Amino acid sequence: MDFVITWVNDKDPAWRADYEKYSLIETGEKRECRFRDWDNLHYWFRGVEKFAPWVDRVFLIVASPSQLPEWLNTDHPKLRTVFHGEYIPEELLPTFSPFPIEMFLHLIPDLSEQFVYFNDDFFIVNHIKPERFFRKGLPVDLCAMNAYSSGSLATNCMCNLEIINRNFNKRNVMRSHIFKWFSPANGKHLVRNFLLMWWPEFTGFYDHHLPQPLLKSTLTKVWNREGAAVFNSLKYRFRTGLENTQYLYRYWQLMENRFTVGNVEADSVAYHPATEAQLNNMTDAIRKQKRNIIVVNDNERLSFLDFDDVKIRTCKAFDSILPDRSLFERN
Repeated sequence: MDFVITWVNDKDPAWRADYEKYSLIETGEKRECRFRDWDNLHYWFRGVEKFAPWVDRVFLIVASPSQLPEWLNTDHPKLRTVFHGEYIPEELLPTFSPFPIEMFLHLIPDLSEQFVYFNDDFFIVNHIKPERFFRKGLPVDLCAMNAYSSGSLATNCMCNLEIINRNFNKRNVMRSHIFKWFSPANGKHLVRNFLLMWWPEFTGFYDHHLPQPLLKSTLTKVWNREGAAVFNSLKYRFRTGLENTQYLYRYWQLMENRFTVGNVEADSVAYHPATEAQLNNMTDAIRKQKRNIIVVNDNERLSFLDFDDVKIRTCKAFDSILPDRSLFERN
């Protein structure tokens, strides 16, 4: 099993020059919170080494060699650095959107069939077993429906949903593995399936913001079936809300019964700190390791706080449980 993580160094002069060039001529979202660095990537690697030492390899995806952090030990036997130009079609580069970076993961050389996709704000802060992500070769995931309304990814999810309903019959899908849809392992989200089962087509799926286990063969199958539509959605250099996202792969796995149902939120929590109290709750959860996986999500509401102070306090919390340099870091 491999881990895949994407990262951007917003202080890299080469990246910054491209960003400023294309931001003047391309439409899309350019909020600072989408790109700024929290100076905590080394804690992600420390968490992997200490709490998930069983992982086979870590694939770190960055735009170019100039993006690599100076402290990174690129000679670590488990580390693979991957640059955008190695697997993303040239006509889509440079990109400042996460979606082309995510949607071509299956083209990364040597990536294993079973892998877990991480955003750079997903941190492992306590001991975790491989079975948290895969059981008997299948991804562990919630199986819950939703009705999309609004939100930062709502229109993207609708783009995904259009493809899902075009390829799958809801009634047949639910009949084929009905015990998963109504498994107690879905927890509080089980009520969503009871309420939404009556609609003739899928109205959406509950999306958690957590590390996502994926089967590379699922990604390949999606591209074989819907490659033209997906590729056309990825033509924007900045996110617009019109792109297909990696959640499409997750939905496809749910449709094909290529998953094991499990309450992935039981050992995880996502924080979106925007107030002093929320920041304190997040740093306290890190220090006390209240969950195995903690998400430290950046957002525009952080403007109400001093971002430099937020970074310092967050890093101090991580350092309280991960003070030792990992082998992924240079001496």
